[in-house]
Amino acid sequence: MSDDLSARRQPDELAALYEVTQELSRHTLDLERILRLVVERAAQFAQVNSAGLFFYDHESETLIGKVGYGRNQDAVPAMQMPLAESDTAREAISTGYPVIIPDCACDGRVSKRMVEQFGFQASLVVPILSRGHPIGLLFLDDTRRARPFTDQQVQLATGLAAQAAVAIENARLYEAEGRRASELAALIEIERDISATLELPRVLERIARHAKEIVGGDDSDIYLLEPLFDPQAGTLRAVVSLSEYADQILATPIKLGQGIVGSVAQRGQAEIVDPAEHDPRSLHIPNTPREPEALLCAPLVAQGQVIGVMALSRRSQQAFDEAI
Repeated sequence: MSDDLSARRQPDELAALYEVTQELSRHTLDLERILRLVVERAAQFAQVNSAGLFFYDHESETLIGKVGYGRNQDAVPAMQMPLAESDTAREAISTGYPVIIPDCACDGRVSKRMVEQFGFQASLVVPILSRGHPIGLLFLDDTRRARPFTDQQVQLATGLAAQAAVAIENARLYEAEGRRASELAALIEIERDISATLELPRVLERIARHAKEIVGGDDSDIYLLEPLFDPQAGTLRAVVSLSEYADQILATPIKLGQGIVGSVAQRGQAEIVDPAEHDPRSLHIPNTPREPEALLCAPLVAQGQVIGVMALSRRSQQAFDEAI
């Protein structure tokens, strides 16, 4: 590329970055809008006909499609790809640097299956980094011909990926703040409930309901030791159950140390168990189905003694957050 052409490209590059920056300042909470603009401008400047932005899930080492452009516009949002299936993606994630593939058919890092399935001829894979850690990838692909990517195209794609990282982190911070605000409001509501009544069953039911709302659980149960404050107590009995199978749960006592609930009561330490059905301590409640679930159990402590356990469960695929 001539120096004159490079000079003409620089204002376009700055204009693209400025446009995304302006959108980021005006529409901080509209993550999809900002990410779509990032992908579109990166694809246009890199002169490719296919692009996609993926989030990276560290725990599962999976790429989760968010925004597509051009040929793969509709396909990307429905895609989930294990990192192990793409050498180029794995390289970009592990090194934190862009991966440039001028000719996919002749580069051993691109599988023959990927070339045949998606028709990639040339690819540029750019990591999306937050505080130096990968949180996603920006794929820029040309399905028309093998061709090189210029330094300016790589630099702009990297700059736009950095803008995407800012947008993603802003959205996550806003979500976290909203969750904390909801938790605080729920705790205030619990305090009001306790102050408004001295009826233990009603207080416990309200606490169970608030806890279920805070963590987004499907079920919420509260177990108390029998008798309370007795160091020799050896049985836990559900006194509140917000579950489809409440009758069965309320009718099934649990011995101290038995099952996950009994273990938490005995040890006095909260636990997240996922999947709960694979834990050797798992206890099946009679006359209830065996279903996959994540379980969050926390000891209830009064006057320095464990007096019971709160058990919250999710039957969906979503696990509990350790920060809860």
